[in-house]
Amino acid sequence: MSLRIFSASLTLGTLTLSPFAHAQITIYKDESLFLAATGATSVEGFESLSPRARLDTPIVTPSFTVTPDPGLIGVQDTPIFGAHATEGTKFLLVYRENQVSGIRIDLNAPTRIFGFTITDWNDGSGGGILSLRTNVGEAQGTVVLDNPTPGFPNGNEHFYGIVQDTPFTQVFLSDTVLDDAFGIDAVRTNAVPAPGAFATLLIGAVPGLFLLRRRK
Repeated sequence: MSLRIFSASLTLGTLTLSPFAHAQITIYKDESLFLAATGATSVEGFESLSPRARLDTPIVTPSFTVTPDPGLIGVQDTPIFGAHATEGTKFLLVYRENQVSGIRIDLNAPTRIFGFTITDWNDGSGGGILSLRTNVGEAQGTVVLDNPTPGFPNGNEHFYGIVQDTPFTQVFLSDTVLDDAFGIDAVRTNAVPAPGAFATLLIGAVPGLFLLRRRK
């Protein structure tokens, strides 16, 4: 599996490369580069949801369903533990005391891209690993998004995104830091047509093309 990482430190020459051209999977750590490369149009900021306490049950949004895996999840409309919203006023809070936490995201439509902003992750001295995997494709094996040692300051804010060739419908996000609360906001995707959609479009277009040729 070939892998490329795009961050804010890239040169202008590198920015002209298409992430789809030569790499099976590309990791972004800069949101502006991610948006420029993908044109992501779907953003889920949890704004349509009512606040709820952290529970071990799923949260359903218009774009996807989030399930703790493991841990507890809730919807917050005020900052807590250093976690906060980055767009609007609401965000997903992930935290279970004295345990590691993770989430599973089941998307309503397949996508080749996935990006999100995480706040207050790994705000300790020990460091930890933030990793992601998809249910199919190039990121089906675990991909490390970040592993700083020591950790980040309290209330930190970071963007991570991936692009892979194979459409996927599930994302698993894992944090190895014990007793670590973090927020997720501004989840970005782009739906791709279902596998049979393009074939159906072609079938529908063929009779029209045949008639057009006969009329000429």
